[in-house]
Amino acid sequence: MKRYGIFTRDVTLVLLAGFFFMVSPMMVTPLVAGFGESMGAGGVLMGVLAAATNICSLCFRPVTGMVVDRISRYKWALIGNFFVTLACVGYVLSTSPLMLLGSRLVHGVGFAFSTVCTTVWMADLLPEEKLGAGMGVYGAVNALSMAIGPTLGVFLYRHYGYRAAFVAALVFCLLATVTIHLISERCEPKAVAEKKPLRILDKNVIFIALTLMLFGIPYFATQSFLLTYAGVRGVAANVAYFFLLYAFFVFFTRLIMKNLFDTLSFGKFVAMGSVSALLAIVCLHFLSNYITLVLAGLFMAGGYGLMCTVCQAEAIRHAAPGSRGLAGTTLYMGMDLGMILGPLIAGILYAHLPVELFYPVLAVTVPMCGVVYLAEVCRRKRRE
Repeated sequence: MKRYGIFTRDVTLVLLAGFFFMVSPMMVTPLVAGFGESMGAGGVLMGVLAAATNICSLCFRPVTGMVVDRISRYKWALIGNFFVTLACVGYVLSTSPLMLLGSRLVHGVGFAFSTVCTTVWMADLLPEEKLGAGMGVYGAVNALSMAIGPTLGVFLYRHYGYRAAFVAALVFCLLATVTIHLISERCEPKAVAEKKPLRILDKNVIFIALTLMLFGIPYFATQSFLLTYAGVRGVAANVAYFFLLYAFFVFFTRLIMKNLFDTLSFGKFVAMGSVSALLAIVCLHFLSNYITLVLAGLFMAGGYGLMCTVCQAEAIRHAAPGSRGLAGTTLYMGMDLGMILGPLIAGILYAHLPVELFYPVLAVTVPMCGVVYLAEVCRRKRRE
């Protein structure tokens, strides 16, 4: 297949489609727990509703892993976006926690398909020597969408209500569908005739997926419960700005560091990301004003925000020929677990522990990232 440089027409359209696709669920995520509570859901059920999309997505990842490299990226994107669009319609019409849960599950199916598709589609259009830099740009656009989405969702909710925010999320799904149709290079698979054995996971990417999961748990716990946490603690600052600050810092960090993604080792990024993630958790624990809010956004960008791009590029590099989709699926299973465990753990902590222990308990996940990396280093040495 012909290789393209960065910022060609198709690359730009994939970036735009990915942006529209990610804005939609990110608008919904910080609102689901509160929307469920408004319909009678308790603390634990609030966490389940927030995590349900990724629980379903995780269940569908094995199916995606087996066939993602056998179907064109174009078809996968359309299928995934159809389910996400259907879920957004469900959010608008939900009148009970049960209906909301059903919509979250449908959303999980679409999320499983589309996240892998857009990531691998982007990688397929990049030259090998620019893979890290290109994925850095892709990651910057994702970061922008993952912060604009919650910020816009909270804004619409506060001014117009939950359902207005869900309608806006539906509009972004429709924009993604239009953009997908405009992409000319649809990446039809050429390896189908080889009849490769079906595999669920890429074993070479599992440690990267676990690393991303551990970095993701504090972030997604924050994404789902920051509004509730700040309300209980009586924080004076408007914490909705956290997502916008996070996006701002991630966007520029990934652009500034994009050339380093092809040069620095994965271990150095794990070390830098761990220190930054811990500092973010400290700032969130002592959150009281805009200074600590800005610092929390900055350090979270240097933790989970940075490691998203690093892990994406590293997973693609570890992929076997013709198996980039499988590698992407394995990586996103780690992200799914982070998205699931973050809200679930947050819901349990919020329901059963004093709020002062919320972030100290979440901090336990950060040193575990180093443990996973060192375990992989030891495994490789034993193989040598």
